[in-house]
Amino acid sequence: MFRVRKLNRAKDSSRKGSAPRARLQDFQLASKRLARRQRRMTSSVHTMLREVSRLCSAPRGTFRMLDGMRAGQVYGIAVPLSEDSAIPSMAETLRVIAAIKLMDILHARSIGPCGIVLWPGIPAELDVTPRFVIDRDGNAHSTRFAMDERDEAIASILQALPETGFTPWVKATLEDTWIEFPMLWKMRLLTALVVRERVVCSLQDMVSSGPRVATPATPRARYRARLARLFEQIPVICLVRPEYGETAPIDTQIADAFAGEVIPFPANIATIVEGKVERWLAKYGIDPETLLGDDVQVAKLATGLFPADAGGCIGNAREKLLNRVFALEHHLDLAGYEQRGTAVLDKLANQLDGQFDRLKHSARETERREREVAFSQLTRARAYLAPGNMTQSDAMSLIHYLNFYGPGFPAELAGSIEAGDGRHHLLFVGK
Repeated sequence: MFRVRKLNRAKDSSRKGSAPRARLQDFQLASKRLARRQRRMTSSVHTMLREVSRLCSAPRGTFRMLDGMRAGQVYGIAVPLSEDSAIPSMAETLRVIAAIKLMDILHARSIGPCGIVLWPGIPAELDVTPRFVIDRDGNAHSTRFAMDERDEAIASILQALPETGFTPWVKATLEDTWIEFPMLWKMRLLTALVVRERVVCSLQDMVSSGPRVATPATPRARYRARLARLFEQIPVICLVRPEYGETAPIDTQIADAFAGEVIPFPANIATIVEGKVERWLAKYGIDPETLLGDDVQVAKLATGLFPADAGGCIGNAREKLLNRVFALEHHLDLAGYEQRGTAVLDKLANQLDGQFDRLKHSARETERREREVAFSQLTRARAYLAPGNMTQSDAMSLIHYLNFYGPGFPAELAGSIEAGDGRHHLLFVGK
């Protein structure tokens, strides 16, 4: 489905489907340290994870994997999710895909066994992205909403979605996975649509086995404390982290605090360039990178696509042509032709003058209309590529793309992403 272009140089990977040799050595050492680790998953944490995974309709293998984690024989790849939203963003989906690909790479290198831990531990204050869907007119609608009854919640999503051939399937999927708790609904959707196997679902905060401590006052401190408890109570070998954003530096700091046991692994950034957006950009000879720039000015870009002064060009042509007519009239006078001959040229000059005035007016109107069309199409293209001036993967909902491309979309997306390099992928839809 996708044609792929990457915007910046790889930082880590040497070839597709692989991880760099140094990174693999880090994972091998981390697995040995976790195997020697004295702390084991407590029975209360084990029970909580079993119950949450059951509520999220996790596959049967999940419970065997949990038993292996408790025995220190299976390691988790943690995927942070927002605690506040019911619908997965594309950024969260890309983190899960990075975890799946890493799990396959580690399995091929006999590191593990590993499983994915969906952990909705990012406080709401650190993730306020709207989870947009975009209608056919390019207008963005947020899928964040108050959790009501099932029918009202699903209707609030469907009314923002354009009607496509996959809309009935999306509706059935939302109904089948529905649960009244937002974070559990999101994990059920990710389990059903993206992960499908070897996945554990957790709550945002681990059961504390020690003395009670005061809740941190700030969202960053709360996230840091949650992440530390996750690493202490579950044998996590890797944290899939975003390359940027509110939590990125915290993820790195905490992973450093557990140096040698937890390896940070970068998630990819992806921007999907849909067919109509690609056609608009090709029409004006503009690369997606230009519209993705933080300082892009669409009005200035649209203005620069057309001649700076079409009226002036026509005026210059008018002057040159009339000068030739007047020069011919002058030569006829010198040659002694009758006044009637020069009168014909005077009439021609007046007609040319009037036609050029109309042409100048028409050119200016045409230029104005074309600039308006260019501005409208480039503005809509920018809205698709960077909704609300945010990175598309942060702003867009997974549901938007499922509605257009159907149940095969997550697999197609996973097949187009090279995990582990942290590069920004441009994914062009179609051939």
